[in-house]
Amino acid sequence: MWATKMDDENEEIITAETFRDYANLLWRWAWLLVLCALLAGGTAYWVSIRQTPIYEASTLVMIDAAPTSQTVTYTSLTTSEQLLATYSKLMTTAPLLD
Repeated sequence: MWATKMDDENEEIITAETFRDYANLLWRWAWLLVLCALLAGGTAYWVSIRQTPIYEASTLVMIDAAPTSQTVTYTSLTTSEQLLATYSKLMTTAPLLD
């Protein structure tokens, strides 16, 4: 119940010894940890080398049709919205930004 100076010193000694024990244990088995890391890295490299390469490409094609009439219809409004989305996407593509 009552903590004394002796108890605090014993706790410090026990903590230091416990830490030293864990450090010795880790050092004793360090070769196995290094071996597992090298084995995992080598296996990952071997698997990635053996996989078939996957290539990906994308393109954005814009076909501009001539307007057929000057009247405003629902179709012409939706077409304008779609064109706006296409233009905004075109403005952020890499060839235009270069």
